[in-house]
Amino acid sequence: MNNQVKCNKCNKKFVLTKVHSRDIAGALLKEHYFICPHCKQEYITHVTDQQVQEWENEIAALREKIKARITTLTEDRRNAVRIVRP
Repeated sequence: MNNQVKCNKCNKKFVLTKVHSRDIAGALLKEHYFICPHCKQEYITHVTDQQVQEWENEIAALREKIKARITTLTEDRRNAVRIVRP
């Protein structure tokens, strides 16, 4: 994944390493953004409300369950191979 971006203000390229977030509209919304390390220009990537944040948390939890299941299946497969090929 290429995270290199070019700032529209100073025209310098940099690698995007962190997206920040802050509460806006009385904490009803969360604004996500990154900052050019050269000129400090801010770029908003997206804004989320409470419902979207809940969905994001659900998705993250499901990803962890999938990873755990894949790990279990991989271990089961390795054990099965050991049984067939001692």
